[in-house]
Amino acid sequence: MPVEWSGVYRAGLVLELPLIECLSMSTAIFRAYTSEGFVIAADGLRLRLSDLTIASETVRKIFSIEEPGRSLAYGMAGSIYTGDDSGAIFDFATEAERAAKALRNRRPGDLTRYVELFVRLVNKSYADAKQDGRISEYATCPNVEPSGEGERGNTVANMFFVGYYDGDPAWSNVRFWHDNQRLRSPTGYLKRLRRGQLEISGSAKIANLLFETDDPRFAEFRRPKPPKQEDLTLSEAVEVAKGYIRACSSDAGRQADENCASIGGHLHIATVTPDCGFRWVPGFEPISPS
Repeated sequence: MPVEWSGVYRAGLVLELPLIECLSMSTAIFRAYTSEGFVIAADGLRLRLSDLTIASETVRKIFSIEEPGRSLAYGMAGSIYTGDDSGAIFDFATEAERAAKALRNRRPGDLTRYVELFVRLVNKSYADAKQDGRISEYATCPNVEPSGEGERGNTVANMFFVGYYDGDPAWSNVRFWHDNQRLRSPTGYLKRLRRGQLEISGSAKIANLLFETDDPRFAEFRRPKPPKQEDLTLSEAVEVAKGYIRACSSDAGRQADENCASIGGHLHIATVTPDCGFRWVPGFEPISPS
């Protein structure tokens, strides 16, 4: 099944809520592009949906691809994990790592083609999981805001790729989805890059309160804005990422938006630059490998 691609991703905020019969991986993921490179950050919380207790606070949700010609970071949000405390029945993160290994020696001409091959492998694994009975049905992540014009069907998860492909900066977002339990080809959106652009998954309400108001409840998480957004530096973007995810997981954030109850745990942050490739921000490395 080929990936359906749109020319430019329409800026939007992805909201997530837990899904019954899955361990929650509702996620706050922050992405930014600056003149120096990219920043990507995520929380580390996973909840048990049976009783909304914490299954883990150290889940890794950001991964790297470092190979000749490509230096990328990718992250995932949505209903990407089906399983229990004994282990995963299906895990998008595991399948994504397998896809990266399978494509290690392939040289697609650009990021669009690479991501198309990548997510096609992941989508096939998801289809196989239902066909062989490991999962009874495809998941649906409810109350997800549309990420593209004319979006239809039921969103399972979203995947975000940022970094450099053959030396060129690139950013693409992919939606995994089904239409009444008929798994469809992932839909890809290419972003037209502009310096200083930010994009989040998590809580649109907290983003608005943090970035667009002077609400005193979030003063400690707010960072000074550069005179021009395009002047945002890599280090400033890291600070904005910290502030946003910590605001979501704070008491004030959880009081302002009940969806933030599933955001928290260990904050991990990475940068991708043309000179240094993928690097974890010191002090914000993942605690667990997966």
